Amino acid sequence: MAGHDFDFTGVSFDSGDPSEAVLSGGSVSFSEAVFCGGSVNFSDAEFSGAAVSFEQAGFTCGLALGCVGQGCN
Repeated sequence: MAGHDFDFTGVSFDSGDPSEAVLSGGSVSFSEAVFCGGSVNFSDAEFSGAAVSFEQAGFTCGLALGCVGQGCN
C-alpha cells in the first residue's frame, strides 16, 4: 500500500501474520497496542519511507521480527 495511514493505536493482537506486508510512504501506528496470546510475524515486512511507531506497545507473549536492519538477507 502506498501513501496510506494505518492507526492501530490501542488495538490488542492475539496473533497475526503481516509478514511480506509492503508499505511505502504514509504511516503505521501500533502505539499502545498489545501483542499477546500468540505470535505476530513481521519477518519480510517492508516499511519503505513509512513512519512506523511502536511507542508504548506491549509485547507480552510473542513477537517474531525476523531479521531487522541492514545486512538482512
